[in-house]
Amino acid sequence: MKRLLIAFLLLPQLATAQYREKCFTLDLSDEVKEVSVKSSFHNDTVINLPVKTPLSGLSISGVATLKNNSDSYIRVVMKDNYNYEHLVYENYPLLSDELIIPFSNTALETMAMDEVVPTSIRVELHHATIEIKSIQYIESSSERKSSVNPYSIQKAQCEYIANQLNRNLEKRKMTWRAGVTSISEKNYEEKKAMFGGKLPQLYGFDYYKGGIFVLPDSEVSHNSTITQRRNATTNQYVSEWDWRNRHGKNWMTSVKNQNPCNSCWIFAAIGSLEAYINLYYNQITSYTNSDNEQILGYNLSEQEIMSCIDNNSCNSYGTPAKALKYIKENGVVNEECFHYAAADRDCSEKCQIPAERVYLESFDTIPDNTSGEVVKKRLFRAPLPFSIISWRHTMVLTGYKTLASGDVIRLSNNSTMTIPPGSDLIGTTAWLFKNSWGENWGEYGYAYVIVSTSNRYYTNSLKGAISCLQHSENDIVCEDADGDGYYFWGIGPKPANCPSWVPDTPDGDDSDINYGALDEYGNLENLPAGITIRTLTTCTDSISLSHRIGIVDGGLLKITGATTQTGNSKIRVCEGGILIVDGGSLLNANLELVPGSQLIVRNNGTISMASGNPFNAPKGVVVNIEEGIIE
Repeated sequence: MKRLLIAFLLLPQLATAQYREKCFTLDLSDEVKEVSVKSSFHNDTVINLPVKTPLSGLSISGVATLKNNSDSYIRVVMKDNYNYEHLVYENYPLLSDELIIPFSNTALETMAMDEVVPTSIRVELHHATIEIKSIQYIESSSERKSSVNPYSIQKAQCEYIANQLNRNLEKRKMTWRAGVTSISEKNYEEKKAMFGGKLPQLYGFDYYKGGIFVLPDSEVSHNSTITQRRNATTNQYVSEWDWRNRHGKNWMTSVKNQNPCNSCWIFAAIGSLEAYINLYYNQITSYTNSDNEQILGYNLSEQEIMSCIDNNSCNSYGTPAKALKYIKENGVVNEECFHYAAADRDCSEKCQIPAERVYLESFDTIPDNTSGEVVKKRLFRAPLPFSIISWRHTMVLTGYKTLASGDVIRLSNNSTMTIPPGSDLIGTTAWLFKNSWGENWGEYGYAYVIVSTSNRYYTNSLKGAISCLQHSENDIVCEDADGDGYYFWGIGPKPANCPSWVPDTPDGDDSDINYGALDEYGNLENLPAGITIRTLTTCTDSISLSHRIGIVDGGLLKITGATTQTGNSKIRVCEGGILIVDGGSLLNANLELVPGSQLIVRNNGTISMASGNPFNAPKGVVVNIEEGIIE
């Protein structure tokens, strides 16, 4: 009779109730019991439960009220006799179609429990209220345990939430999309552990799969700042930066997974350091492991930081500065010397003879509330750790984009949207982060996020020399990889091993001959049009050459026809590059030969230098005139 009464009382709400799918509602054909609550809550509250028997399921019924469409949220959590917490109900604007939401017999993680005794219900509210009418529960039984699969329920719930998020994201023309991720599939206790024991409201960020995520407290939410953003001097800064594609290379190391452990601050510090090492040596560096194998790209030990700093553990809070200070004073070993376990391990478990240990000379801290322009200038040097206050979460700042009307945002592999004129997003900076939640979250582990300056803290900038066991200053690569006459050598001042003829100003993009130095705002100097020769290229026809030509290491330009240089044309043969005039002619020639390059003339080939531009072959250039003339 009680089961029928409960079903009758809940029927009027079913048409409009949230979480209507079967995976969120207890089966009323089971032996359901009820605790009447009939109370409204306006503040965070703990409700002690009178239930003393083990349960396999618990749900609640009532009405949730969100007070705004941005940062309201409601969370109801059940604690059991093991002090383990289970998410019963959650709501925020993107999960609901309305601000007033009735819900009936709703259960999230409490749909299928393993014989636990509930002790209390905790209500968390922000700009919201909730009326809880009743609590339904099912006592444990072997019959229900065998008939309910918690893993299939969890999967169905995650898929429902991702779909609901996407429906509302599309309806509200928002700039990101959701999906089932490695984080959304974790339970409340596991997520809580990732944030040091208290889970912040992520507003769907755990389901993020692509696009631009806008935090509710970001500047986009404050219309009074829109005109100020559009008229700000930020337009002098380059509109986009991404360390995954600078100088034609991806300087970032692999995306890692911190798992259920509050270690994001360590992963952000290590991730920034690994990229800094690549930039310091101007190469995707490698090292030799204990088995004498070459390991491409650095993979340093987060576990050492966790285990070897006093009073630190998976549950404690830390800052990137704390990790960087340890690395500065003690160095950090490679991953294989001390594998990450997402658990507390004693420092003595670290190997005694590491294949690699890296030291950072120095770092500094960017003051809180510093403008985004200051952060951008530090970012132009190298990636850096960036912490978000409201999430108590730190990631590697990898780049940014300043949004403009007409920009196309890639939401997913098959979906895009265009920022329309008048959008609140125009002039806003979307920061690009490398997260530590694995490649199955976000865009292969990366995310664009719009976050206000006041919501940033603990941002550090790495600087100075790198010292390690397997590399020295002589390993810094100083090269002109595009043939424009500018050289790139990574971070810092020009190293001593750069040739004497190398300019003091580094190349701003060493993958494109059309761009030279980088200014303080990230903009590149435009150079006269040019072409880089990286492989064998043959000129057989009679042509007029007006472009600059850069023949780089591995490149070979063979001229067999009649080529005449005009205007700003220059042929620059870099170290490892080869120019061959084979039976043809190069007229009005403007040549720049670099030590380590080769020039070959054969089969009656002819080079006729332009007036006022004498032929010059510095020491170290190989000139081989087999048969022909240079005049």
